[in-house]
Amino acid sequence: MTVTKLRPNDSTICAAGLLQIDWQIRGATVETVHVEMQTLNGAGTPAPAVQTIGRQGLMLASLPEPVALVARPRSVRAAFTDGVTFQTQISLPASDADADQIVLTPVDVSGTSSAVLFTVAPAPGGWKVTAAPAGQSPTPYAPASQPPPATPDGPDSNHPTSDPQTATVATVRRAMYAARRHVGASTLPADQLITIAVAVDRSASMLPHQRSGALQAILELILGVNTVCGANRSIPVWKMSHHPCQMRPDLSESSIAGYVETVLDDQALTSGTVLAPLVEQIPRNANRQIVFVITDDVPPDMNATAAAMQARRDPPETPSWHLIVLARHRSDPAVRTEPWRDELRPLAPLVDDGLITMSAITPDDSPDWLADRLTSSDELDAVVAALGIRPATTTAEAQ
Repeated sequence: MTVTKLRPNDSTICAAGLLQIDWQIRGATVETVHVEMQTLNGAGTPAPAVQTIGRQGLMLASLPEPVALVARPRSVRAAFTDGVTFQTQISLPASDADADQIVLTPVDVSGTSSAVLFTVAPAPGGWKVTAAPAGQSPTPYAPASQPPPATPDGPDSNHPTSDPQTATVATVRRAMYAARRHVGASTLPADQLITIAVAVDRSASMLPHQRSGALQAILELILGVNTVCGANRSIPVWKMSHHPCQMRPDLSESSIAGYVETVLDDQALTSGTVLAPLVEQIPRNANRQIVFVITDDVPPDMNATAAAMQARRDPPETPSWHLIVLARHRSDPAVRTEPWRDELRPLAPLVDDGLITMSAITPDDSPDWLADRLTSSDELDAVVAALGIRPATTTAEAQ
């Protein structure tokens, strides 16, 4: 018997034929979860040639098109709660020998309303099995057109909606789930934890993002990531200006509610988005550090910023300067169509020289546009994955 272990995003080719699939659930009961094989044609229809085996298994007999094993809560419009994971095993039955097995790394589905555990697709030489990726949303496929059957713990005619406490997951907690999926662990190992700091552009051009709730949503997202990756429970917040200063209180679970209104509204607006003074002011740290700079424009002091970063005497890989920019960049479909719309092209020299990393979020004019956008697991996972935090590594991998 051969056992193949698949980590997130790994693939293997198995012989075409019969697949027996079993799964174990942790953090939820079998009665509250619906698992089925769906096609990947965009409609999310149930796959053909599938036979159910008990409550935690099925048999796949043929593969006319790519399929995915999908899990979701039985309650309509619900999300999986914290700590729900699926461990899946695939057996390839053989009449004259023990079945070969494919064992997949457990998938953390916390905070998602639908999760792909793995996919199977026709391939030269057999069928290709691919484990769910760790750093992106496991929900790229639409759910089946019909809801799963009702159970005593699920929906019925008298209770058509789910418990609001289950269906609504705060941005901080959902960001924590996304960070776990990205790093592939509930927390980073102690020797890989990161000291996180935040710097906020307080120029007048940021006021629309403050009023729309976008700035608050970004702070909530960073706090959620910090619970998984951060070395400290609280995050220092700095104001960008010619004379940068640290704001009080620090960002934490106790201060996050209304942080923008209660803390940032008291800060006088500045002109421009100069970054070099902040680079010179941020304390040095012997451990790995990331400073998330939240802005909506290219710093006007690019040369001075580059010089300040090069002049710092920090240990290797610390600090890392990551700009979260509320602007159009090449990731925006409109920019791919019309490259002249790229507002962040001037930052390319700093990125190319390894002085900064950056991610862009195209802004909207509607209220709460970013908070609404981040309710999508796809959007949330994409933003978290773009923050430049590396997945957890083992000692062997580090060597």
